[in-house]
Amino acid sequence: MAGTKSASALAASIGLPPESHTSFFITLDKLDKIGWDGVTTELTGRGVPAEAAASAHERIEALEHAPPGEIAGALAKAVPELPADVLADLATTARGLEQLPGITWRFDPTLVRGMGYYTGQIFEVGHPDLSYSIAGGGRYDKLVGRSLGRDVPACGFSIGFERIVDLIGAPARADQVAVLFEPEVPLTDAVAAARKLRADGRTVTVVRRSGKLGAQLGRLEEAGVTSYVALRGDTAADALLVERPLGQAQR
Repeated sequence: MAGTKSASALAASIGLPPESHTSFFITLDKLDKIGWDGVTTELTGRGVPAEAAASAHERIEALEHAPPGEIAGALAKAVPELPADVLADLATTARGLEQLPGITWRFDPTLVRGMGYYTGQIFEVGHPDLSYSIAGGGRYDKLVGRSLGRDVPACGFSIGFERIVDLIGAPARADQVAVLFEPEVPLTDAVAAARKLRADGRTVTVVRRSGKLGAQLGRLEEAGVTSYVALRGDTAADALLVERPLGQAQR
């Protein structure tokens, strides 16, 4: 997680003019690949004074080592020019993240995601088994307004589906269940039944009844389904789901 306003304020605080901010961000984004020596060399090569590059290094390292609950205060100290509302928003986000179970997060002052596109906090989502992010996004309050003619608060992110597939990795369980529902059964009831089965870690597919039952069950079996649950119009929504194995079912 980072912020476009904090990055811009950092660039200004070390004495960089607005026209130099973009090149500063581009170089800073390479930190995880070329290290501080590489970043310093590239910044000075772009005309950034050595003292400004050293100041950026010092301030960013101070932010990287700040405890989660003290990030807003550390940022206020490192970049005094930041408005109070930016710091308050950051503190609110930090408190919210602290209350989410099962995740680890950190403030990354070097994160850059198209500074001309985003208007506030930006973030990336990673996984401990991967060296790259699987999702990323942020605030873009001005973007929707370009089409509507009025500003609309907005926040969104994109997901790398191929990367999610890489994470899934393990094959599905061998047993697959089909929720077979008659046409008069509401689709919402069929989906609710599937949700109950999935709660036990089952692989479930929802299929509408059509044609001859025996032929349809045969097609499901060929597709790898090992059992099915039949929902009829008189099946109560809270009824016990009766699972029938394929291959042994009476058709």
